[in-house]
Amino acid sequence: MKYDIAVIIPTLDPSEKICTVADQLYEAGFGEIIVVNDGSGDGCRKIFEALESKPFCRVLHHSCNRGKGAALKTAFMDYLLRHPDGAGCITADDDGQHRISDIVMIAEGFSGESDALWLGCRNFLQSNVPWKSRIGNLLTLAIFRSLAGISISDTQTGLRAMPRAMMENSLAIRYDRFEFETAVLLCARENNITIREKFIETVYIDNNSGTHFRPFRDAALIYGVIFRHIFCQLFRFVLSGMSSALIDALAFTCFLFVAEKFVPEDGDKALPLLAACCGARLISATWNFLLNRYWVFATDKTHRTGRVKSALQYAALCCLILLLSYKMVWLVSFFVPFRTLPLWKLLIDTLLFILSFLVQKHWVFRKKNKAVEAVEK
Repeated sequence: MKYDIAVIIPTLDPSEKICTVADQLYEAGFGEIIVVNDGSGDGCRKIFEALESKPFCRVLHHSCNRGKGAALKTAFMDYLLRHPDGAGCITADDDGQHRISDIVMIAEGFSGESDALWLGCRNFLQSNVPWKSRIGNLLTLAIFRSLAGISISDTQTGLRAMPRAMMENSLAIRYDRFEFETAVLLCARENNITIREKFIETVYIDNNSGTHFRPFRDAALIYGVIFRHIFCQLFRFVLSGMSSALIDALAFTCFLFVAEKFVPEDGDKALPLLAACCGARLISATWNFLLNRYWVFATDKTHRTGRVKSALQYAALCCLILLLSYKMVWLVSFFVPFRTLPLWKLLIDTLLFILSFLVQKHWVFRKKNKAVEAVEK
């Protein structure tokens, strides 16, 4: 079977295995293989010359090492310019860790749904997975799911089938090394591109000794992408909360000014104060809801949760946060001096503020459909 999709292989100081991989891909039905030499040493010159001699291989060169992400973007740009009607491409590693049968499986899935991002996902619980890779990947998955809200099985898989729209969007990603692959997943979510998964054989050759992944530096870069994404949203959430607090104070002042004209100096002020508090909170909460829905956690109309449903969930959350704040301060009051309660309330409300952010992100204003629609084994 012939596949109308190019296979992109970024590489740095490859072994001769890459020539075998290229031949096997061609025999499996892939008519175009794009290899990106990301600044390999002179000792690899003959390998790239051998690849260039193959009519189905196109070799692109970086004069110095720029990173896996930069290599992929170079290949994407080359493909998009030469194939204005091309559906997309498959990315794969150069060392044979991605079985040809798994690459074919991803290509077949992509052929049936070419507007989705297809991932070939590894099983990190298998016994052949090095303990460093197992712990690192499982930790990244947990952080990615809880903060980014994308539930997938492998954030760093190099086997992916990328639709044309995803290739075009990824050219604007600022990252150039291993963190680029994490940023692609966030980009897919932001652009409402469906993510599909297929489980592949988990292969580690020589205990993964040939990898160019630097555990501490590259892991820090990957986590930096995730935290930068969530902190940008959290910063908007903080601005939304501050503006709502300002509106609440202004509205309360206005209501009191009006009430002062109708309530006698020696009259009962309890009811006017209650009305001013409730009126101000209603206005500020409405402002906060709209700001969070259309700016902080904004999504396009087709993926946005219904307005009434979101409003009811938002109101329920506000009541819950108020109740939790009161109950927690009340419990703390039994164990600390009374004069320190304001400080404890500030700490409690800060924690509840973060809780509110996560609940609004993953429940109140979440997208109608999850980014990952299906996991196929």
